[in-house]
Amino acid sequence: MPELKTPDAQAFGERFLGAVVQLQLTNGFHVRGALAALEYDLSFMLRDVTQFVPRDDAERPLPSPEAHAGYDLVQRKELLVPGRFVERVLLVE
Repeated sequence: MPELKTPDAQAFGERFLGAVVQLQLTNGFHVRGALAALEYDLSFMLRDVTQFVPRDDAERPLPSPEAHAGYDLVQRKELLVPGRFVERVLLVE
């Protein structure tokens, strides 16, 4: 999965609107969903969300759709992720 940079929120939001992205959060969680909006403060609104919640504090690689070992999966219809909690943004191919 390539990492995306977000220097310009409006251009990024327009270019990747509807694309499936995976956010690596500062708390170790990973959130995957379709980009519904990117707010001016770089908060991400995602739809059809899968959240990967680590079961412990062990260092783990980024979870893939096929590999869920060590993570609990949480499904959500929508989720707003404040930009200050986003460490990395990856495009899911």
